[in-house]
Amino acid sequence: MKSLISICLILGLLLSSGICDFVSPPNEVTEQIRKRADSLLSVIQSGQWTNCVRFIAVQKDAETLRGMGVSKDASSEAIAEKVAAWFKGVYDIVRPGRAGTIRICKDDKNLALIQYDHEDVDSFVMRRVDGEWYYTLDERAKPYAPANGASPRR
Repeated sequence: MKSLISICLILGLLLSSGICDFVSPPNEVTEQIRKRADSLLSVIQSGQWTNCVRFIAVQKDAETLRGMGVSKDASSEAIAEKVAAWFKGVYDIVRPGRAGTIRICKDDKNLALIQYDHEDVDSFVMRRVDGEWYYTLDERAKPYAPANGASPRR
């Protein structure tokens, strides 16, 4: 009996902390995300690395900052520097194209997966914070998002 309870608890934890199941959002949401994603991709395409920080929810996404190597007590300048270096490291050699397919997390409508052209088709994740969409390294989207500065290629 204890074994069965243990197995059920483990399965419950695995399922509750699971990975997002991405689905198609309503058209108006798709367009909001696409506009923001294309703005970010335009900044990346032109190599304006220091402007990438505008697409990170600096005050509300410690997970992404940590993944980009930013310390908790970093100054605004240090944050901008680390974010710029991270984006340059991922996207400098082969610049991305425009956003393609956009999907949202079935269980969290504030998390979106954006596919884009990058030699083939790659993707990144954005999170809606205070009504605006920001690039994120959210762990629940890990199979889709670049990890700790690694290339987003799968």
